[in-house]
Amino acid sequence: MTDRYEPSERRDGDPDDGRREEAVDRTAMRACREEDDREAFADLLERHERRVLAVIRRMGPEAATADDLFQEVFLRVWRHRRSFRPTAPFAPWLYRIVRNVVNDWRVADARRRERRPGDEPPREVSRPDEELGRRETAERVRGEIARLPERQRDALVLRFSAGLSYGEIALALDAPIGTVGWWIKEAMATLAERLKDEVTW
Repeated sequence: MTDRYEPSERRDGDPDDGRREEAVDRTAMRACREEDDREAFADLLERHERRVLAVIRRMGPEAATADDLFQEVFLRVWRHRRSFRPTAPFAPWLYRIVRNVVNDWRVADARRRERRPGDEPPREVSRPDEELGRRETAERVRGEIARLPERQRDALVLRFSAGLSYGEIALALDAPIGTVGWWIKEAMATLAERLKDEVTW
């Protein structure tokens, strides 16, 4: 029997926020796991929506696809809720699911492109110059991130888009912390070189 789940708003700026947020997440997942608590699940979804969407988009998919993958992530969270260990940290478990969903999409997308060579996604209608310039820069950054080696890309995105610690990334990617640090360092050096004329990473 778990303590009754009480929704909690996410707060920023306090040094203890990370620990507090992790405790709230674990309590919510225990409620989902042991009591099929849909209110706790809805709160988890709301608390993590913005960050998970940002991570998915940084990993490559366009916005419309990212929205679909976001839904798939939380379907899997609910479907596999009983596999979550209440004593384990929630964030690495969640972002391992995110990574698996995105990797499944990459494989399916590559197969689709092999069957239909030459296909290109529809281009959006042009916007005013300033906004178009910002959009093109953002797309260039996203494209260069997508070109990174898979492990470097995923480690970088989990660090800067999801805000995970090196230890949490190591758990999510099943790799030593030192290796995670090297992946991130190499990824940042590569991006700095490729984007030196456009942005400061």
